[in-house]
Amino acid sequence: MKLRDKVQHFLVVVLSRVGLKNLLLTAPGGYLRDSGWTKSARAGYPLDTAGRSQPWLTLPAICFLGDRLSADLTVFEFGSGGSTAWYGRHAGRVTSVEHDESWFEKIKNDLPSNVELVFCGTEQPGEFLDLVFRPLGDPLDYVQVLRRASAERYPDVVVIDGVDRLNCIAAVAAEAPDSTAIVVDNLEYENELAPAIELLATKGYRRLDFWGIAPGGLRLSDTAIFYKVGNSLGI
Repeated sequence: MKLRDKVQHFLVVVLSRVGLKNLLLTAPGGYLRDSGWTKSARAGYPLDTAGRSQPWLTLPAICFLGDRLSADLTVFEFGSGGSTAWYGRHAGRVTSVEHDESWFEKIKNDLPSNVELVFCGTEQPGEFLDLVFRPLGDPLDYVQVLRRASAERYPDVVVIDGVDRLNCIAAVAAEAPDSTAIVVDNLEYENELAPAIELLATKGYRRLDFWGIAPGGLRLSDTAIFYKVGNSLGI
């Protein structure tokens, strides 16, 4: 055990005995601080320790993808956010589609040059979660943006973290080459996503789950990666 680890362990023991263990939540070397969780909780937005945006995926999934993405990979993202600039820093080319015009306007000018942000609005009524978990069937125009973006080359990684997720998953499952890895967030809502998840299984996709908390979040969540042998992430 390194000296630093011994000191940290000693401090945990001492502060626990006097009821002050919570002081260590923001201590240097602590997981919550080093992962950006603490800064994200304060900002109400997913940030790393340097104050740069990061995905609102689970922290284990962020670590995994950060190690696997590279400049020779392309990413397509359904649903933009703090993740969009982060993918731009970790991949060679990123295309992200957003359905919310106000959000699109807010982030469009603060992205790396290798990121293309596409607006595709929807006039569908209902709450946000109603749009997220629309039933399989007639997809929103939003789903078609991937087909236009992949005319020359299908993305190496497709991230599904926006609206109309079941139809997004179905479109990728039907058209993606075996090399494409599919990242789906919020699999804790597995019942709502079940028809699309079952479709991936029938197409031969394997599943790797990353349970944990998202930056600044308190609720247990699940980000999953669906893949086949020979996939772009080397799983």
